[in-house]
Amino acid sequence: MQVPLVSVVIPSYNSARYVRRTVESVLAQSYPRVEVIVIDDGSTDDTRNVVEPFKDRVLYHYQPNGGLAAARNAGAALAQGNFVAWLDADDLCAKDRFLVEAAYLTANPEVVAIGSNFSAFDDEIGTFDVAHAARYYFQIRKTGLAGLFPSVADFDGRGVPWLSTPFDKIVRVYSGRVWHKIIVGNFMHPPTLMMRKEARERNGWQRLGCKNGSDWEYIIGLAKLGPLAFVDEALLEYRRHSAQMSSTIGELNSAQENIELMQRLLDDPAAIADENVHRSVREKLGDLHLSAARILAESEPRRAIDHLRVAWKSPAARRHIPRHLARIAMPQVGYRLIRLLRRRLLRRQFDGLGRPL
Repeated sequence: MQVPLVSVVIPSYNSARYVRRTVESVLAQSYPRVEVIVIDDGSTDDTRNVVEPFKDRVLYHYQPNGGLAAARNAGAALAQGNFVAWLDADDLCAKDRFLVEAAYLTANPEVVAIGSNFSAFDDEIGTFDVAHAARYYFQIRKTGLAGLFPSVADFDGRGVPWLSTPFDKIVRVYSGRVWHKIIVGNFMHPPTLMMRKEARERNGWQRLGCKNGSDWEYIIGLAKLGPLAFVDEALLEYRRHSAQMSSTIGELNSAQENIELMQRLLDDPAAIADENVHRSVREKLGDLHLSAARILAESEPRRAIDHLRVAWKSPAARRHIPRHLARIAMPQVGYRLIRLLRRRLLRRQFDGLGRPL
């Protein structure tokens, strides 16, 4: 059996400072067949010149700025591989990432996509967390991987036709159907993801115009198609920098986009037919309306109350409504003081531990 081709899609928008090391981490992989596709999404910096020295080994494609989803779609359209992997232009791959992921997908044809744990670093202090997924994703922190995936097994590549010898290190892989779990909140880190080409084709394109939720929506679609897998080994180095800190406007846009996503899922016949999935959608919708109310409590209290009215329909969200009403009623000076203290706490957490959650 021939070694499958892996197409690695790297969207890059003004990432000239980082993209060289990212590309080098892919070209240094232990996996022998990798197609590297850099999508320059309308950069105004030196991205083109940074990628130029790799032109014999990297497909560079420039397009007007359209956002992350448009860039990933463009990369997927160009991909020739049996498997399509995502990678952000500021992250780095562990040297065995594609070997482990491609071998597992080969050995488990029912699995449509695979992701992994990841470490976290920044340029000033280096690596500050060797297994960052639980800190980054509330779902993992809340239940552990065993609470999200129905199965777990050790994997060393043994029995994969194109692999001559097993891995040097056994990895633990969680797997199974997780559609009703991932609707509650994402726990598959997009830059670690590798999917089958046919799964990419069946799942279609990422939704354009969705700045914050297109990754999650797409992964929900993959989970609907079949089992997902998660390698509990850091196969990616996630770069943290200050530009990733969230803003109030960004939080509100994300909540609104995710509310629209849940509304679409409420009308999905497959979700309606699966009571576990439908219940998860309703509960998540209530949580999202609570989030929107929290964000709007100070600046637009009437809109916040409208979100609380919708959240009341969810029994799980209903018990939190009095707390949000108190925030809306709180004198503005008191609210601003609390917000200032919260921002200082989050910034201290960001500077000392990692991205605020």
